[in-house]
Amino acid sequence: MAQTVTGKNWQKWLLIGSLALNVLIIGLLIGAMLRGPDRQKRPPNFNGGLPGLIRAVPEGHHKTMKDAFREQKAAHADLRRELGVLRREFIAALQAEPFDMGVVEAALDKHRAVTSRISDTGRETILKTIAAMSEEDRQEFAANLQKRRSRR
Repeated sequence: MAQTVTGKNWQKWLLIGSLALNVLIIGLLIGAMLRGPDRQKRPPNFNGGLPGLIRAVPEGHHKTMKDAFREQKAAHADLRRELGVLRREFIAALQAEPFDMGVVEAALDKHRAVTSRISDTGRETILKTIAAMSEEDRQEFAANLQKRRSRR
Protein backbone atom coordinates (compact mmCIF):
# COMPACT_ATOMS: atom_id res chain seq x y z
CA MET A 1 0.00 0.00 0.00
CA ALA A 2 1.47 3.36 -1.01
CA GLN A 3 1.84 5.94 1.70
CA THR A 4 0.66 9.46 1.09
CA VAL A 5 2.75 12.45 2.06
CA THR A 6 1.16 13.81 5.17
CA GLY A 7 2.08 15.86 8.17
CA LYS A 8 5.71 16.95 8.43
CA ASN A 9 6.96 14.43 5.86
CA TRP A 10 6.72 17.03 3.04
CA GLN A 11 8.81 19.46 5.09
CA LYS A 12 11.57 16.86 5.37
CA TRP A 13 11.68 16.45 1.57
CA LEU A 14 11.55 20.21 1.05
CA LEU A 15 14.51 20.63 3.40
CA ILE A 16 16.50 17.89 1.60
CA GLY A 17 15.76 19.49 -1.77
CA SER A 18 16.75 22.92 -0.49
CA LEU A 19 20.02 21.61 0.95
CA ALA A 20 20.84 19.81 -2.32
CA LEU A 21 20.21 23.00 -4.29
CA ASN A 22 22.41 25.01 -1.93
CA VAL A 23 25.24 22.47 -2.21
CA LEU A 24 24.96 22.59 -6.00
CA ILE A 25 25.12 26.40 -6.09
CA ILE A 26 28.08 26.51 -3.69
CA GLY A 27 29.87 23.86 -5.76
CA LEU A 28 29.35 25.88 -8.94
CA LEU A 29 30.65 29.04 -7.30
CA ILE A 30 33.74 27.31 -5.90
CA GLY A 31 34.38 25.66 -9.28
CA ALA A 32 34.15 29.03 -11.06
CA MET A 33 36.57 30.60 -8.57
CA LEU A 34 39.08 27.76 -8.94
CA ARG A 35 38.91 27.77 -12.74
CA GLY A 36 39.91 31.41 -12.94
CA PRO A 37 38.98 34.02 -15.51
CA ASP A 38 36.90 33.12 -18.53
CA ARG A 39 39.11 31.52 -21.16
CA GLN A 40 37.48 33.49 -23.97
CA LYS A 41 38.66 36.75 -22.38
CA ARG A 42 42.28 35.64 -22.13
CA PRO A 43 44.72 37.23 -24.55
CA PRO A 44 45.91 35.14 -27.46
CA ASN A 45 48.84 32.89 -26.77
CA PHE A 46 51.04 31.50 -29.49
CA ASN A 47 53.33 28.91 -28.02
CA GLY A 48 53.22 26.78 -31.10
CA GLY A 49 49.60 25.76 -30.55
CA LEU A 50 46.97 26.33 -33.18
CA PRO A 51 44.19 27.67 -30.89
CA GLY A 52 46.38 30.54 -29.68
CA LEU A 53 47.37 31.35 -33.22
CA ILE A 54 43.76 31.41 -34.39
CA ARG A 55 42.74 33.64 -31.46
CA ALA A 56 45.47 36.08 -32.42
CA VAL A 57 44.22 36.44 -36.02
CA PRO A 58 42.33 39.73 -36.54
CA GLU A 59 38.54 39.38 -36.39
CA GLY A 60 37.89 39.57 -40.13
CA HIS A 61 40.03 36.49 -40.77
CA HIS A 62 38.79 34.16 -37.97
CA LYS A 63 35.96 32.55 -39.88
CA THR A 64 37.99 31.99 -43.03
CA MET A 65 40.81 30.36 -41.10
CA LYS A 66 38.53 28.22 -38.94
CA ASP A 67 36.57 27.05 -41.99
CA ALA A 68 39.79 26.09 -43.76
CA PHE A 69 40.96 24.09 -40.75
CA ARG A 70 37.57 22.34 -40.50
CA GLU A 71 37.85 21.30 -44.15
CA GLN A 72 41.36 20.02 -43.51
CA LYS A 73 40.20 18.07 -40.48
CA ALA A 74 37.65 16.25 -42.63
CA ALA A 75 40.21 15.71 -45.39
CA HIS A 76 42.73 14.31 -42.91
CA ALA A 77 40.43 11.69 -41.38
CA ASP A 78 42.38 8.89 -43.08
CA LEU A 79 45.69 10.33 -41.88
CA ARG A 80 44.40 10.56 -38.31
CA ARG A 81 43.29 6.92 -38.48
CA GLU A 82 46.74 6.05 -39.79
CA LEU A 83 48.28 7.86 -36.81
CA GLY A 84 46.24 5.61 -34.52
CA VAL A 85 47.61 2.53 -36.28
CA LEU A 86 51.16 3.90 -36.08
CA ARG A 87 50.75 4.66 -32.39
CA ARG A 88 49.76 1.04 -31.77
CA GLU A 89 52.75 -0.13 -33.84
CA PHE A 90 55.05 2.08 -31.77
CA ILE A 91 53.67 0.68 -28.51
CA ALA A 92 54.04 -2.87 -29.82
CA ALA A 93 57.64 -2.12 -30.81
CA LEU A 94 58.37 -0.85 -27.29
CA GLN A 95 56.88 -3.97 -25.75
CA ALA A 96 58.44 -6.45 -28.19
CA GLU A 97 60.76 -9.16 -26.91
CA PRO A 98 63.38 -9.23 -28.15
CA PHE A 99 63.49 -5.45 -28.27
CA ASP A 100 64.68 -3.94 -31.55
CA MET A 101 65.57 -0.24 -31.50
CA GLY A 102 65.47 -0.16 -35.31
CA VAL A 103 61.76 -1.09 -35.29
CA VAL A 104 61.04 1.65 -32.71
CA GLU A 105 62.93 4.19 -34.82
CA ALA A 106 61.08 3.12 -37.98
CA ALA A 107 57.72 3.47 -36.22
CA LEU A 108 58.61 6.99 -35.08
CA ASP A 109 59.80 7.92 -38.57
CA LYS A 110 56.48 6.78 -40.08
CA HIS A 111 54.60 8.76 -37.43
CA ARG A 112 56.67 11.87 -38.15
CA ALA A 113 55.99 11.55 -41.90
CA VAL A 114 52.22 11.47 -41.38
CA THR A 115 52.18 14.33 -38.86
CA SER A 116 54.38 16.31 -41.23
CA ARG A 117 51.81 15.91 -44.01
CA ILE A 118 49.07 17.16 -41.71
CA SER A 119 51.24 20.02 -40.46
CA ASP A 120 52.18 21.10 -43.99
CA THR A 121 48.56 21.68 -44.96
CA GLY A 122 48.00 23.67 -41.75
CA ARG A 123 51.05 25.75 -42.57
CA GLU A 124 49.65 26.47 -46.03
CA THR A 125 46.35 27.63 -44.52
CA ILE A 126 48.14 29.98 -42.15
CA LEU A 127 50.27 31.38 -44.97
CA LYS A 128 47.20 31.92 -47.20
CA THR A 129 45.44 33.73 -44.36
CA ILE A 130 48.45 35.98 -43.77
CA ALA A 131 48.80 36.67 -47.51
CA ALA A 132 45.16 37.85 -47.58
CA MET A 133 45.73 40.30 -44.70
CA SER A 134 46.16 44.00 -45.13
CA GLU A 135 49.20 45.72 -43.61
CA GLU A 136 47.02 46.82 -40.67
CA ASP A 137 45.75 43.28 -40.12
CA ARG A 138 49.28 41.84 -40.17
CA GLN A 139 50.43 44.42 -37.63
CA GLU A 140 47.42 43.64 -35.42
CA PHE A 141 48.17 39.91 -35.75
CA ALA A 142 51.79 40.47 -34.70
CA ALA A 143 50.72 42.69 -31.79
CA ASN A 144 48.21 40.06 -30.62
CA LEU A 145 50.91 37.40 -30.68
CA GLN A 146 53.21 39.63 -28.61
CA LYS A 147 50.62 40.55 -25.98
CA ARG A 148 50.77 37.23 -24.22
CA ARG A 149 54.55 36.94 -24.54
CA SER A 150 55.11 40.30 -22.86
CA ARG A 151 52.95 39.32 -19.88
CA ARG A 152 55.12 36.30 -19.02
